Amino acid sequence: MLAIFVRPQEIPENGADVAHLPQVHGPIMTTGIDLRYTYSKLWNFAKHQWIGSWAAGTGDQKHVGTMSLTHSIMLWGFRLPVLDLTVQAKQVGTYNRGNGHYSNTLLLIPVEKKN
Repeated sequence: MLAIFVRPQEIPENGADVAHLPQVHGPIMTTGIDLRYTYSKLWNFAKHQWIGSWAAGTGDQKHVGTMSLTHSIMLWGFRLPVLDLTVQAKQVGTYNRGNGHYSNTLLLIPVEKKN
């Protein structure tokens, strides 16, 4: 089990915020964590590209949010198709476990690519 220590509303808000993907998860890993250098011209040749959408569940699935994501790695403006990834993140609503702790379930489901 993965424990993430944040306020209960952080994860649901982040899940629905598709616009944060290129800003937070766009820079390539080798840029490091120092925000002064994350967008430096030295590492500008490589980046993650994210295309995503979010939808709330309906009917008896109103407590489930689904983010559909397509991820690519770009080098010098060219996509590397071998590293493409398409997933659905299904987020089951936050609930209080009764002892002041909140639980949230997030499932990442690979999606078969249709040609």
